[in-house]
Amino acid sequence: MPDLVTVAEIRDRLRALGLGPGESVMLHCALSSIGRVERGPDGLIDAVLEAVSPGGTVMMPALPDIYQPFDVLASPSTVGWVSEVFWRRPDACRSRHPSHSVAAIGPLAETLTAGHESTDPTGVDSPYDRLRLRNGWIVLMGVDHDRNTMLHLAESLAEVPYLRRAELQVQSRSCLRTVAVEHMAYGHRQFIGLDRRLTGAGLQQLGRIGDAVVRVMRSRPLLDYVVALLQSEPGALLCSKPSCIFCRWARAQIAAVREGAPDTEDWAAVTAREGCGDPRCECCVV
Repeated sequence: MPDLVTVAEIRDRLRALGLGPGESVMLHCALSSIGRVERGPDGLIDAVLEAVSPGGTVMMPALPDIYQPFDVLASPSTVGWVSEVFWRRPDACRSRHPSHSVAAIGPLAETLTAGHESTDPTGVDSPYDRLRLRNGWIVLMGVDHDRNTMLHLAESLAEVPYLRRAELQVQSRSCLRTVAVEHMAYGHRQFIGLDRRLTGAGLQQLGRIGDAVVRVMRSRPLLDYVVALLQSEPGALLCSKPSCIFCRWARAQIAAVREGAPDTEDWAAVTAREGCGDPRCECCVV
């Protein structure tokens, strides 16, 4: 049987990588990549909270299924078991955004999450941006940058032309309503391509917890770097595989804007032409 990874071990290794009391953290993780963790997802969550205690706040993405009505009190997270356990804790605050909801625990939980439904999903004054302004930490535990939702903030700040509009449903106690979401960061990306660049630029530290590689970085310098990259090369985070409908469409959007075209092709029209049965689909076989 694999060795047990203890709460104390996770806490101490995160502190050795730079986390400390009073810090704010965005956590992305895969429990299965770490191995056997003491008390499972609750143990992992407690370890990260202890790493920034006293006074620290931990945030996690709690992204719902956009094809179902969003109920902030009930909609499951689609980004892993730990995220699901995290947002359902009684001391967690979950933001009300129907596409890019996040949850937070700690003294700044309400400050970070409040009003998210009134902002772009990952744009200015969203919880992602509020973490950046505090220069909070990003921790990728057992996952790579393809799971780093903070990178969508860089796309928003750089105003890349391939962020999409969608109409989503929100469920409340009294009614079901449809809301328009602008500048939504859905679709395929190749964020993992940033990994060597970020390490080479000294923007992330690497470590190990159990069987997992851990990447730890400050959010503001990371995002400054990626925003500058996107401003010079708007397609830097897209893949070049011919089978990826989304990245082909996104590159066409970039070219149209560069050439001053008045109109660009609607994503729904692309998916219909390419044989996709769902006009909101963003998952291509790549």
